[in-house]
Amino acid sequence: MIERAVGDHRAARASLTAALRLNPGFSPLGAREAKAALKDLEAGR
Repeated sequence: MIERAVGDHRAARASLTAALRLNPGFSPLGAREAKAALKDLEAGR
């Protein structure tokens, strides 16, 4: 999420993808936020 906030979208996509692959339910709220952020990054937002 920090990578996304500072504009490093490639690193943010990689980190979010890795985190969700490793443990998709790592946090009830955090996982949901991570999935939404990844969806936005993939859509170019």
